[in-house]
Amino acid sequence: MTFPADSFAGLEFGNAAVHPSQLYLALSGVALFLIAILLRLRLKTPGALFWSFMGLFALIRIPLDFSRAYEPEATVMSWGALPVVEGQVTSLALVFFSLLMIVRLRRMRRARA
Repeated sequence: MTFPADSFAGLEFGNAAVHPSQLYLALSGVALFLIAILLRLRLKTPGALFWSFMGLFALIRIPLDFSRAYEPEATVMSWGALPVVEGQVTSLALVFFSLLMIVRLRRMRRARA
């Protein structure tokens, strides 16, 4: 996808073809919504659906951020030739936190029963 020369993205990237990362994120949002509808009846623990959605969203965001353009200041480290940005580190932390919350909610539910 290329942008018009007089647009902000055209000034940033010129005539270079870029990936439409906004569309990727929108499509992943629709897919996550459908997954949440399917999981709604299977997950019996209150709050587990929310934390599952949050963890899956963060998990999807990690590879999608490789297709986005960020300022050099946003890069915190490199993984091979790929720059790792702040959003990916935050998303990874959210994945782990979501898993911890799901485990905690399930333990609390078992303790009440």
